[in-house]
Amino acid sequence: MLFYIVSLILATSVLIVAVLIFVSEDLSAFKNKYASRTFELPILSPNGQILNTVDDLEEELSYLKEKLDEKQNEIEKSKLKVCTASDSLKKLGETSDEVKKYYLKLKNDIIKSEKECLDLQDQIQLYKEKQKKLRQEVKDNVKYYSNILSNIDLKSIEMQDYEIVQ
Repeated sequence: MLFYIVSLILATSVLIVAVLIFVSEDLSAFKNKYASRTFELPILSPNGQILNTVDDLEEELSYLKEKLDEKQNEIEKSKLKVCTASDSLKKLGETSDEVKKYYLKLKNDIIKSEKECLDLQDQIQLYKEKQKKLRQEVKDNVKYYSNILSNIDLKSIEMQDYEIVQ
């Protein structure tokens, strides 16, 4: 008798879990199908200008890529200096405090430059994503307004004494 009750409870719980899984997938599909259109905040360049067009984004993207190249070159130069300094330190054996400070400063500069490079790469990726979204939004708007214009009945407008501008 106890075995029968336990198996009945387990079967009921499995059925409830299956129904919940099925319903949750339908609910998420319903939410995705009827999701409202979201608007993004404007994109600002580092100097505070609002980037409205794809061309503005491309200019900012090329600027950021140039800065990234400069920072990467700076990192390479700094790494070369650090390698040179570390070789010199190994050869000298006993080094002065001044050389150690310079070596630590170079090391900190490299870390800072690498962080700036990562930040620039993140910004570039963000601008690329925003650029892609803007292009898609422009396509959607052109399609939407073209559809509206194609559905206008010109004869009914002429009967209402409106002037048609073409």
